Amino acid sequence: MIQVLANWNEIAQATLFLGRHNLPKHRSAEKNWDLYHLCQIIDPLPRHAKIIDLGCGGLDTLKFLHALSFQNLTGVDLHIPLLDRIQQLARMWK
Repeated sequence: MIQVLANWNEIAQATLFLGRHNLPKHRSAEKNWDLYHLCQIIDPLPRHAKIIDLGCGGLDTLKFLHALSFQNLTGVDLHIPLLDRIQQLARMWK
């Protein structure tokens, strides 16, 4: 089911939920709404379930899942540093 963030009140409610459950909050308020919904979706999963986060970036979601006692976590991110991209482009155009 697709849910769409409707207003700031939903963000506030999600942030309060995370605080009441001693769960880590994201530095971006809007992402707390995402974490709240992630929590609702994965709650029925066994804590030993294998979970992969594609595009894990700063590891925020993996840290959140770890705080929920999930242990079998994998993160993949294809971030390529700018200098490496420039060098790759230079090699391609030689």
